[in-house]
Amino acid sequence: MALLKITVPPGYTIIAGKTQLKAVLRGVGGEVVARARALIRAGSRKHPSAPGEPPRSVSGKLARSIRARVWKDADGVTIRASEFYALFLSLGARGGGGDTSKVGNFIPGGLIGLRRMKRSAISRKRILLPRPFLGPALDQVIANGLADRVQAAIMSGMKFQRGRK
Repeated sequence: MALLKITVPPGYTIIAGKTQLKAVLRGVGGEVVARARALIRAGSRKHPSAPGEPPRSVSGKLARSIRARVWKDADGVTIRASEFYALFLSLGARGGGGDTSKVGNFIPGGLIGLRRMKRSAISRKRILLPRPFLGPALDQVIANGLADRVQAAIMSGMKFQRGRK
């Protein structure tokens, strides 16, 4: 989680509208989303990504599913990928890919066509190592001076009023 600290001169209070803060957060979210999409689309489609690298784009669905949303109270911004396999890629996964050619590997279901694999038939050897993409994108944007730019943008739109002691 990235935090931004803004110090207010002693004796002053901040009077700021939520619209200015939302605009800044929307810009920050858009910058991180653009960087994450660029990381995914950067590699060759012919070769899979190595563990630890961002995943490579094949269909473009993962890159298109990355969105940024500013919170209603303008306290932060959420950046997420809504494609179902995004979390598998980010954190890694284990199992799956059992032998589907053997009828004995399935548990009979009550409904027609409903089949579930037995736990013993699921492969323990298949491991997908993590291929993070949102974390590295955020790290790269922060390294490019994100905190200073956000602080300058917020401070330019804030009005200070001298408070009573």
